[in-house]
Amino acid sequence: MALPTGTFATYAAIGNREDLSDTIYRIDPTETPFITMCERENAKAVNHEWQTQALASVDTANAVLEGDDAVTDAATPTVRLGNICMISDKVARVTGTQEAVDHAGRDSEMSYQEMLKGMELKRDMESILLANAAKNAGAAATARVTAGIISWLKTNESTSGTAPTTADGAATRSDGTQRAFQESQLKTVLASCWTNGGKPTIIMVGAFNKQTFSTFTGRSTPMEQATSKKIVATVDRLAS
Repeated sequence: MALPTGTFATYAAIGNREDLSDTIYRIDPTETPFITMCERENAKAVNHEWQTQALASVDTANAVLEGDDAVTDAATPTVRLGNICMISDKVARVTGTQEAVDHAGRDSEMSYQEMLKGMELKRDMESILLANAAKNAGAAATARVTAGIISWLKTNESTSGTAPTTADGAATRSDGTQRAFQESQLKTVLASCWTNGGKPTIIMVGAFNKQTFSTFTGRSTPMEQATSKKIVATVDRLAS
């Protein structure tokens, strides 16, 4: 079958309008669960500090004589900790011409770019806070660096690596040999946290270990809901 002679087709046309959807689809992940869960507090200095308080060790021999004079016990001072405020930015710049022309999927190019930069900045901050980075007070030619949460984790762990020499954000940890994520490792850490007074409520893992976590005992076999034609093969909460 051939196109009849003289028929004007789209291949030769010059004035056809474009067919561009008025929607823009984002293809990158934008979730930032860690920074979203963090409490907010205003910092009024470059080195933002706080205090922690531990109790004296348990004394199972704490028995005294009736009528004996009281003896003053040693006080347990607070521990002063701090982290450096880091400056991060994302800069958007749009020409006046680009702002004035007709856009697809957004009304204002500048507003759109500001929204994108805000999302990118929040994602940067999520990765910075979860990084294995030590704090750095910076200098005139050196940017300040905030210590990531990994550099604060010294105890209650299950790893073949080396923990930070201090638990104050001033040192980083060394990775050990990679190994498979197992339920026994998780239970060991949870027990250690509880014994030392911790009350962990959130477990954060990547996509690969999330799938492993969902196979732990109690959910080793997927459950199928026949009425809704739904198979549940994931775990979002662990009761231990």
